[in-house]
Amino acid sequence: MTLPPLRERKGDIPLLANEFLKRFNEQNDRTLTFTPSAIEVLTHCYFPGNVRELDNCVQRTATLAHGCSIVADDFACRHDECLSAVLWKGREHSMPTPPSLPARPRPAVPLPVVAPPVDADSERPAEPADKARVAGEAMAGSGGSERERLIDAMERAGWVQAKAARILGLTPRQIGYALKKYDVEIKRF
Repeated sequence: MTLPPLRERKGDIPLLANEFLKRFNEQNDRTLTFTPSAIEVLTHCYFPGNVRELDNCVQRTATLAHGCSIVADDFACRHDECLSAVLWKGREHSMPTPPSLPARPRPAVPLPVVAPPVDADSERPAEPADKARVAGEAMAGSGGSERERLIDAMERAGWVQAKAARILGLTPRQIGYALKKYDVEIKRF
């Protein structure tokens, strides 16, 4: 039995998207809904990953949505931040932006790029002790002790290690090593 790709079954997209959003709402105690413009954005996507990609798109957008409804502007593809859109741009199956929904520019926030630490002697990834040292050096920048900067970043990130890592320009693994090194107890909410 051959099932046509999702891009050839545009009528299924709203049904599937609403089901994925319903599941997301149940798992996260939320009550999000789609606006008609959001459904229009979804029906104009190419979805090279088919249903799984639609599910991922709904999950990602619902997670980052600010209001009680998901609007067209909430989708990453509206800001050229959708990986699928980037991969498929310029191909014969490009993902058009509906003309009735102009994209609103969002300010770009550059994230620091941190290369994994390398052991200078052997050109191989550094050992855990070296990673803690690199994390300490990265945090030793301006003002305050390393431990204070680590705790400050963790508090600003709501005790989410990945966010604190981005704030300090480190990897989540380096944050983990630093938390152990300075014996910082992680607050759980």
